Amino acid sequence: MRDESKSDLTARIEALRAKVLATRIGESDELLRQQLKELAAKKAVLNERIERLLGMTTP
Repeated sequence: MRDESKSDLTARIEALRAKVLATRIGESDELLRQQLKELAAKKAVLNERIERLLGMTTP
């Protein structure tokens, strides 16, 4: 093992923690983007159904 001081090790640990957190945030962002796309597609389908139903009820 390298001869590192406690402060050097602490700095490395904090850097790794920050990297892990950034990775998790990135993964969460991607998941949220995917969910948003799915919801937008469902909304489009529902809007289409509503328009068809309104078209059937208007004289």
